Amino acid sequence: MFFGMEQIASAVSSSSPDLLKLLVDHCIKGSLLILLAWAITRLLKDKPAAIRHFVWTLSITAVVMLPLWSAIMPAIKAPILPGNLFEEEIVTAISSAEVEASVAGEETSSVANNFTLNWQSSVVYIWLAGAIAAFLWLLIGKVRAWRMLIMAHALDDETLLDVARVAADQIGLRPGWKIKVSDEVNVPLVVGNFGRTVLLPEEAYDWTREKLLILLLHEMTHIKRRDMLFQIPAELGTVFFWFNPLVWYAAHKQILERELAADDHVLNKGVKVSDYATQLLEAANCLKRSSLKALSGAGMARGADFKQRLVKVLSTETNRKPLEKRYSALIIMAITLMALPLSAWQTWGDLEDPMLLDDDNFVTAMDVLFSDVVEEDPE
Repeated sequence: MFFGMEQIASAVSSSSPDLLKLLVDHCIKGSLLILLAWAITRLLKDKPAAIRHFVWTLSITAVVMLPLWSAIMPAIKAPILPGNLFEEEIVTAISSAEVEASVAGEETSSVANNFTLNWQSSVVYIWLAGAIAAFLWLLIGKVRAWRMLIMAHALDDETLLDVARVAADQIGLRPGWKIKVSDEVNVPLVVGNFGRTVLLPEEAYDWTREKLLILLLHEMTHIKRRDMLFQIPAELGTVFFWFNPLVWYAAHKQILERELAADDHVLNKGVKVSDYATQLLEAANCLKRSSLKALSGAGMARGADFKQRLVKVLSTETNRKPLEKRYSALIIMAITLMALPLSAWQTWGDLEDPMLLDDDNFVTAMDVLFSDVVEEDPE
């Protein structure tokens, strides 16, 4: 067992410099992509929420895909960080350790060397611990959602099922959806990244037809839009790149715009704004009293900023149009034109590379170049 741990520690120690470079490289590139998404959404602040949700979804997907694209794209050498940054520290530490060894003996040199290497390994272990913690938190939510689906029972009230069919017809949801009832929820939820099941609380049997219709319209909109499927890149991003606060910000904005887009879709179906706002407030109050905040799912009560959602719902100036294909194409083009060059950008390298000359060296190099040309001129 100890032998295996030593092998793992040795592997981490040897690969730490390269892994640290990868993490720093992704932090720079990912942050630039998220800042681009923020700038685009600011320009589109008066456009429908569905467009802004598409921007955040596409940008987070690009952030997650950056390491893969960087591995297959031809490199664009424009380093801003010295490629031997971590290696230089090791060499310096080893040199100082050798000086100390001449005075204190070989053992001191070994301890100093190990300490220096452990500094890099410690950063990798911290990243790994954070990624494991974020993954476990995500996994707990998904396991809990799966358990609730298994324990829930199918809706057996024909009157309520008729309301569900009306809601599905209104939003154009194809057959295959399911309605289940669970005593572990107090607000409607769509759970599972690939699921087409709406969970209702036991209290749903006592709801009015109008209330149930409004709530089901919202939940079925998430199913129709495949919102939970598009949530996967954000979940992966917060697991692997938990150390970057901009990734968490992007994930937060994606959830908010997702709920705003679902709100707009329901209101476009003719639901009265006052009735919808009332149900939104009731759902929010129920969620505050529940323990479902860590649950992996989408629902009317989810999304962080209820004040902003209410303002958007009640405003008569809110643009509630669906996502148009022309905007989709422009957004895809903008994110792609930014993501691909970023993935090819080599942020680490030799800052003294002759291809990266300053003005003085450039003039000197050109003088030498042209002098060589003159010498070779037969005339």
